[in-house]
Amino acid sequence: MLGILAPMLISAVLGWLVLRLFYRPAGIWLRFTFYLGLGIPLGACVFAMCAFLTFLAASPGTGAILAAFCLAASLAAGCGWAQATGRIFRPTRLTVVTRGHEAVLALLWILAGLTSLAAILLLAESFVRTPYGLWDAHAMWNARALVMYRTPEFWRNVFLLQHPHADYPLSLSILVFTG
Repeated sequence: MLGILAPMLISAVLGWLVLRLFYRPAGIWLRFTFYLGLGIPLGACVFAMCAFLTFLAASPGTGAILAAFCLAASLAAGCGWAQATGRIFRPTRLTVVTRGHEAVLALLWILAGLTSLAAILLLAESFVRTPYGLWDAHAMWNARALVMYRTPEFWRNVFLLQHPHADYPLSLSILVFTG
């Protein structure tokens, strides 16, 4: 469990720090939504790029994953340093004008909260019912992760046309492989 949570945590922190370099939303709810909705996917993409670069240097394995963690952590530390010094980037302030629309905005927040709660419950139910995913998860992400795990010296074979879904990005497979 820690194997899959660690890359997700470093991805979330890295995405949050990268976004803070460029944008600073005003308001607690806008800030939370912005960083959660864009920061985690951005961080996952950056972590996957770090892992891909380390896989090019060495075959997938514990050493390559630790190198990817170190590379992502150093990028996060660099973003944090750039924010602390404040000399390199001047982030843009994002604001939402709500004059006269407070009731509509409150209704939208309630609707978004209920939708998020329903999505979390449905996702939890789906994970309990099918912990390894359906055929598409196996064909796209789990199969690629197994190739990288079982034969790390041939990990580039996941890009061959004979491999199922060779056109899919490697980011989720790397997270599954790490876990």
